[in-house]
Amino acid sequence: MSFKKQHIGLQIVRTARVGFEVGLLVLFLATSVRSEYLLESSRTIDQLVANGLRENEVQVNEVISDEVFVRRVYLDITGMIPGYAETKAFLESPERDKRTRLIDQLLNSEGYVHHFSNYWGDILRIHTKQGHGELYRAYLKVALRENLPYDDLVGELITAEGGIWQNGAAGFYLRDAGMPLDHMSNLTQVFLGTRIGCAQCHDHPFDEWTQKQFYEMTAFTFGAKTGFPDPGSRVNEVMQAEGLSKDDPEGRAILSSISEMVKYGGKRAVHDYGNSADLHLPHDYQYDDGQPGDPVPPRTMFGDDVSVEDGKTSRESLVDWMTSNRNDRFSRVVANRLWKKVMGRGLVEPVDDFNEKTAGINPPLLDFLAEEMIRLDYDMKAFLRMIYNTSIYQREATPEEAPIWEPYYFQGPVVRRMSGEQVWDSMLKLAIKDPLERLYVPQYEPPVPDYGGMSLDEIYAVAKADPGIASGGRDFKKFLSGLNEGGKGRRDALQKEGEAGYGDNFKGLYLSSQLPMPMPPSHFLREFGQSDREMIEAGNQDPTVPQVLNRLNGSFPVLLSSDFQPNKKSKGRSVYLPDQMAQAKSTDDRLEILFLSVLTRHPDRHEVDLFKPYVSKGNWDEVLWVLLNSHEFLFVR
Repeated sequence: MSFKKQHIGLQIVRTARVGFEVGLLVLFLATSVRSEYLLESSRTIDQLVANGLRENEVQVNEVISDEVFVRRVYLDITGMIPGYAETKAFLESPERDKRTRLIDQLLNSEGYVHHFSNYWGDILRIHTKQGHGELYRAYLKVALRENLPYDDLVGELITAEGGIWQNGAAGFYLRDAGMPLDHMSNLTQVFLGTRIGCAQCHDHPFDEWTQKQFYEMTAFTFGAKTGFPDPGSRVNEVMQAEGLSKDDPEGRAILSSISEMVKYGGKRAVHDYGNSADLHLPHDYQYDDGQPGDPVPPRTMFGDDVSVEDGKTSRESLVDWMTSNRNDRFSRVVANRLWKKVMGRGLVEPVDDFNEKTAGINPPLLDFLAEEMIRLDYDMKAFLRMIYNTSIYQREATPEEAPIWEPYYFQGPVVRRMSGEQVWDSMLKLAIKDPLERLYVPQYEPPVPDYGGMSLDEIYAVAKADPGIASGGRDFKKFLSGLNEGGKGRRDALQKEGEAGYGDNFKGLYLSSQLPMPMPPSHFLREFGQSDREMIEAGNQDPTVPQVLNRLNGSFPVLLSSDFQPNKKSKGRSVYLPDQMAQAKSTDDRLEILFLSVLTRHPDRHEVDLFKPYVSKGNWDEVLWVLLNSHEFLFVR
């Protein structure tokens, strides 16, 4: 019985009036059973990894210290290093299960939402500078915060319909508006781990996929259109039926209103036209299994054949097939993605290069992870909790980088450089006590009706009732432009909400998940490898000269080493780390604060002897500069 069904069963038990106290007890016991089940699964993973290591004569890495663990798990779950107080509290805790407790705490924190919205936003190529992007990202954050099961999340994205204001999942189609073939290529790469892009123009030269198969898959989603197809003709039909003409004043006013609403509202919506938007083979199709211009019915590229059932759209049928337990590709792909997110490398590499013969570096382990994903009802937090609690995750990271074509048997996680977002957010945490409380933009509400969610007939009715509503369309355009970086609406929001109480020192300093995505090429985030969101997972950890210069004398080192204090003019806050240093009572305390804040560990004897003279003379900023420029700070180890 799945855990989702067990939860539903608990609700039934409670509503059957077993008694409130009994209901609570049952819920507690079910939660405890699930926690114990996950820990047992963690031990199974460890055994499967140990089997692979033994078979290949590879020695497992040593277990990491609490100092290394707390830094690693904060970076992996929240995307930033722990603060001084958080590190100190964890290291001083006497609890035997404090690692498990911390994993639970972080997975249930807003930090998880922040970091994993960056992760999935990169995979889904969420581009907030597009008119719909901010709401698409907001939808993703809500899904992560509410722990929407992965199969349900995928289902909502693929079947999304309506205006972006009504349904943020519509951003999935709006991201590739007007490009249905490219959209299917991205969909299969992300959710099925299969690259079929080459088959868009010809049979795949290195894989089994044909051009016709590509078109058959595209036929499932081809009926989903962004905006209204040929709205001009449809509007003219409606007006003629009503006996109105664009040559008379009333007709012109109505037509103007409709045009504005369709142009600036309808383009930010998804409408499903089903079989009325049949897909055909291209005019230059040259294979024996079809003729140019032949209609293409939807058909799956592997596994069970799917027929579009009565009462269901082709997109709903696609989701049913894709997320079915009979289609193990779906569960294996997401299990492999999340394993790589935690361990630094996938059991299958690249993560989007699956085929019928793919087994991975440890086939029994991949099989088990995929089965657990299904058994957990695609609960991503539970799945991650299972991996974080393994012994193998809590081993020393392997410092040598194995080429992607060489096997890696997971004697421990792989050492990796922080992502650009992790570097930025970790430095920000040294400057601001709780950056998660600092909002970049307010929640948006549309100032006009959601025209994108209306049919043309409904829009016509609105326009006829109020021909002067054309100005609403223009207001809508202005509002949407204000969502883009540099727009007046954005600047006003920053001034009124984001900057309140912080002062000039902190302008532009927000968590990466709250900033526009992507930032300009010259921004810190882009210089440290932030994706441009044009390709799937296009971020990188490659070293560059601008990175070195930024760490040497960029805005963060200057801010963190400043003696800034609030003044009457700006009424701003003090910078968090210097403020802590000012409150410390001794040189030893200041040295401890520096090391626990930046490197999440105590200084060793050599470091105390080396740096104590600097701190005692008040030159702690020079020690900070050294720590920030160390490899130890930059890498997740």
